[in-house]
Amino acid sequence: MPTTADSSAPVTSALAAMLHPGDEGAFHAAIAPAADPRQAVEAWINAGLPQGAPALQVRSLELHLVRAFNTADLGSGPETVVVGEPEFLYVADVGLAARAGLLLAWANGIGAGVPTFPEFANAKLRTIVDTQPRNLIFPLIAGEWIGSIRAGTDPQAAKAAIEGLAAYDVTISGTFVEGKCHPFMEAEICAQLEAGLDFLRYAEPNRVVRLVDFSPGWDARRLC
Repeated sequence: MPTTADSSAPVTSALAAMLHPGDEGAFHAAIAPAADPRQAVEAWINAGLPQGAPALQVRSLELHLVRAFNTADLGSGPETVVVGEPEFLYVADVGLAARAGLLLAWANGIGAGVPTFPEFANAKLRTIVDTQPRNLIFPLIAGEWIGSIRAGTDPQAAKAAIEGLAAYDVTISGTFVEGKCHPFMEAEICAQLEAGLDFLRYAEPNRVVRLVDFSPGWDARRLC
């Protein structure tokens, strides 16, 4: 089944305004930078919820490091090196079947040392099915799902029916469907859509796509 590349953007003022009109300035002031990672992660999680959804509370928090390794000849023989920028992934238990993730990419040009790490002004929400390495390296994109309708289905009627359940911002191109839903509950919502809509061939959470044509490849490990 098709999977789209990650097109999610950091939570900008425009997105914050859409989620919590009038609060975007206070929202950014509270998280950039933040002295308490738990509070910052919780702020991001709740900013990403649909308007009117009950707030979520972080029950426990882990920090994982995600890196890509490649073997290259640097002149003195093969050597395994880190390629690309390391990523720091906070994984939070928020009382749901899946865990909430917040991805912080390494920022270049910050000088020697990182006195403000972690910097939460630029982050991306992820849904973590479990903490097995593959699901940390290839997490779900929080609040996004993709699917397909059966050929001959009226797209406007399909959109209305889908948005009548637990999805919103649905777009249909041909038979391909993509939409938004409550983050961290994508699997349950996709199952609900499949069970309730006969014209829907499938619905599944959208997942991060990465290059894998190098060796030894990606690694994820818990830091704390």
